[in-house]
Amino acid sequence: MKILKIFGLGTALFVAACSTPSGGGVTYRLNGDDILILQTAKGLLSDESKWAHHDNQRCDLEATTWTLFCALQKASNDVLGEFQLRRPALEEVRVVVEEVAGKTLDRRLIDFNNLPSTSFEDVHRVLDISIKRVQARLDAS
Repeated sequence: MKILKIFGLGTALFVAACSTPSGGGVTYRLNGDDILILQTAKGLLSDESKWAHHDNQRCDLEATTWTLFCALQKASNDVLGEFQLRRPALEEVRVVVEEVAGKTLDRRLIDFNNLPSTSFEDVHRVLDISIKRVQARLDAS
């Protein structure tokens, strides 16, 4: 597996460049769909009125407000026709969430969204960093 050196938040990070195994034994390969998922999720969270600060992991795909997890789920469904929980894009978001939160979280996407200290700007920061890193990985491959 090829390894890239990615710089973010002033810290050198080593990120697997090619693929992510799913919990079901399927390996998802990084491709342009990952950028589309992240951009679509960011579009769903276009302003603070679209962000739901409480996540119970029940996503209504017809909703008008979104948690981070539900925006990523909706974006995955829109781009791929199904939700792929372990897509490389979503794995990158999980890494960035812990960096931004400054601590380990059990259910990273949900717990980060639900932290009282998490702001809408934090959610956008996570998505922006994730988009940059995934794009860098795509550009290098």
